[in-house]
Amino acid sequence: MNHLSKLSIGCALSLAAINASASTFVGDRTDFRDETIYFAMTTRFYDGDPDNNVYCWDGVKNINDPEWRGDFKGLIEKLDYIKALGFTAVWITPVVENASGLDYHGYHALDFSKVDHRYVSKDATAADADVAFQTLIDEVHKRGMKLILDIVIQHTGNFGESNLCPMFDKDYTKDLADINASMIPRTISNGGVLPDNYESLPAQSQYDTRLALMKNTDFTNRDIHNYYHHKAWFDWDEPSRWWGQIAGDCVDLNTENPAVTN
Repeated sequence: MNHLSKLSIGCALSLAAINASASTFVGDRTDFRDETIYFAMTTRFYDGDPDNNVYCWDGVKNINDPEWRGDFKGLIEKLDYIKALGFTAVWITPVVENASGLDYHGYHALDFSKVDHRYVSKDATAADADVAFQTLIDEVHKRGMKLILDIVIQHTGNFGESNLCPMFDKDYTKDLADINASMIPRTISNGGVLPDNYESLPAQSQYDTRLALMKNTDFTNRDIHNYYHHKAWFDWDEPSRWWGQIAGDCVDLNTENPAVTN
């Protein structure tokens, strides 16, 4: 076989390999090791809809950069770019409803069963249609890609969780950068667990009250279902830090409890 023939065969094999790779990109990839994964923090990735931008409660507003500005619409607009880079999957930060200080990363769950509305926007071509989580899923799949969710189930935020320790409802019609306007306390008299005088308490007392409902920090059995790990000394030198909490948020759940797992 002469050199030219070998070159032709080599080129043909290379083209065949490229075509095979392209075809398997949209085919069934059952082994996760076949995925090439692009990670994105949705709220900081790309601003598809400036109308849904909002600052966190304690965000710094002097740089004109709302913590919540990236959204599902922005991520969808960049999917072709991500695919063109050679990625087969997109891994995003938690989508569940959040409420806790600088919560733009998604790790302060308020309701595990809801998608945070701050990711959602209106479709400019269909005013009544939401560009919501299912829209993102559909657009990812349409490109033969996979969506990987960052699912954090070992803790909630310090404002409780609607299914385990119902303290607040989020009112998306109000200013979401204002904790007093957008977070509606669920007091005992209206089916929640917060004391009826909660709103009249000083800020530190409000925080202490919330924490005690989850972790029994006042040495009273308030979390009677043991959904959370209870009293822990929040000291890096103490082993109990493992079932304490991080930075005043991320209150540790008792995942050994089957009710919590379910």
